[in-house]
Amino acid sequence: MEPTSLVKFRNRLGAEGVREIEAVLLQTWGQMGLVRTKKIAADTTSQPKNIAYPTDVDLLHRIREKIVRQIKRVREEVTLKKPFRPFSRVSKRMLLGIKKFHRRDPEKRAQAIQMLRKVVTRVIHQANRVVHTLYARNRKDLARPLHRLASLGGKIVKQTGEILRGKRPNHRLYSLHESEVAVIRKGKSHPDCEFGFVVSLAINEDRVILVIGSTKAMWRM
Repeated sequence: MEPTSLVKFRNRLGAEGVREIEAVLLQTWGQMGLVRTKKIAADTTSQPKNIAYPTDVDLLHRIREKIVRQIKRVREEVTLKKPFRPFSRVSKRMLLGIKKFHRRDPEKRAQAIQMLRKVVTRVIHQANRVVHTLYARNRKDLARPLHRLASLGGKIVKQTGEILRGKRPNHRLYSLHESEVAVIRKGKSHPDCEFGFVVSLAINEDRVILVIGSTKAMWRM
């Protein structure tokens, strides 16, 4: 088989299709006695994601920017009766104050983060009103992306409030586009932690991968 044909075949099947084929092959090899499992080597490693170092302030500021950009796209196709206040200048001024002027003052930093949290909450409330308007006008194509951003913003606002109160969120968000990213403690001096997934492999003595696991998903080959 030509390599190009094999690549096209794999792309047509997708990841789930390839896993199903590999599962059938492994089961068949096991019934034929070709796969030995007396000795299994297991190992884990970290799979870091390409995300910026996450802070609560940056997440609040970015979700506000994403919501405002989505509102601009909505305005290009639909006329909104009520004005939408983006709080762009206020948010940037607060972000600069938190990162530059309140770095060494935890109390003032917490107060500034709380103010930024209130600003983002107001933006989310305005976005929810726009979502209801779009659904009423039967514009689901515009309402759903905005609704997802508003829901994500609500989670970030909630977890920021819990962190300011000294609590630990059950499922903390570290990235807007990678919601399943977790903190990986490596036990090394540098870097002490990474943001991504923990991947584990189980290989038998014939070098056949039996199990692939991660913090996001687990599947058997």
